[in-house]
Amino acid sequence: YFVYFWAYFFKHFFLFLMVVVWRRSLWVLVLVTEPLRFTVPLPPRSQSSNGQHGHWRAKAASRAMYLQECLVDARQALEGAAWPVIRKQLPVRVSLVFCLKGGRKAGRYQPRDEPNAVSAFKAGFDGLKAAGVLCDDSAKWMKLGDVSITSKRGPYVEVLAETIEPEGEE
Repeated sequence: YFVYFWAYFFKHFFLFLMVVVWRRSLWVLVLVTEPLRFTVPLPPRSQSSNGQHGHWRAKAASRAMYLQECLVDARQALEGAAWPVIRKQLPVRVSLVFCLKGGRKAGRYQPRDEPNAVSAFKAGFDGLKAAGVLCDDSAKWMKLGDVSITSKRGPYVEVLAETIEPEGEE
């Protein structure tokens, strides 16, 4: 059985690199893997930070719907991915590419600059947290990576999540 275990381990986890990280006087076993890449839909138009877009209740309902869309897409991406089993101890860098082509016809928000894009994606960050991609969406556990906007493809948001080394605590 010992041989079968190792054969199974190397067959399914050959991308993993075992690293031991010292964190708050505990040794935590961390699996360092390839970044997690997946796509989620563009945020709804009601999530735009530019002006009021309807009643607050309708905006809250579309926010909840978008959170669920991001949660489902992130869980599907996690099913077949080599993502760390112990991610409660590591911060994650999240990079976003907003692909706008065809978004207006789909009834989605098409941000023109990066700050508005990140603002509209707040429910998406909550969906990533609920799916288990992020431990928490606070500044301690999530670092915002590159944010870019392209009109060459779409309509979706490409998400790249990668674990990063924890900052030294004093």
